[in-house]
Amino acid sequence: MHGEQYFQPKGIRSACDVVSLLAGAANTPIAASIMAVELFGPKIAPYAAVACVISFLIIGHRSVLPVSGARGGKIRIFSR
Repeated sequence: MHGEQYFQPKGIRSACDVVSLLAGAANTPIAASIMAVELFGPKIAPYAAVACVISFLIIGHRSVLPVSGARGGKIRIFSR
């Protein structure tokens, strides 16, 4: 139901949700994007990359693992 309103199949939306959650929680957007392509195929790559970067920027300095938290600002605009 929520996939059709964005003119995408439900599977693509659900896959992007999963990898963006991982990208934000672990501060690893590139690894999550690559994992999305490996798990769900190359068709999802542009959607997954955008979702992972947005999740990475929104999460800020927080992380699931205390070691992987960002030390400095990710982008100067967001660190004010």
